[in-house]
Amino acid sequence: MGDRLAIACILLLAGCGDTDRLPPDADSEGGDGEEECTAPMTICAEACVNLEHDSGNCGGCGVVCPILTACRGAVCVRICDDPCLGTRECCDGECVYLSSDGNNCGACGKRCQILEHCSEGVCKSNF
Repeated sequence: MGDRLAIACILLLAGCGDTDRLPPDADSEGGDGEEECTAPMTICAEACVNLEHDSGNCGGCGVVCPILTACRGAVCVRICDDPCLGTRECCDGECVYLSSDGNNCGACGKRCQILEHCSEGVCKSNF
């Protein structure tokens, strides 16, 4: 564990900063010598990666997110060009108000039904 922490610190200081990608631990018990990763990490191409956030292994080993996207929850999503200001959130490349956006009501991608509107992040009937 100490070696992994030292490597992560070196990567961070070198500007790499990707703590979702670490070398796997060798079997310290002297067993079969297999390498393993600590949850939530998964081994891909001899490195431990987080499939939820690693844009080079998004949702599965070798699944690379395209340019202008990032891995969020194991899915490649568009990122916002500029930071969203105030209470707006970035949803699929657009800054939106989750409290009032009918296509992103309370959470990105949560759409209100026909004859509903979004109020305070909750879909409510128009009647």
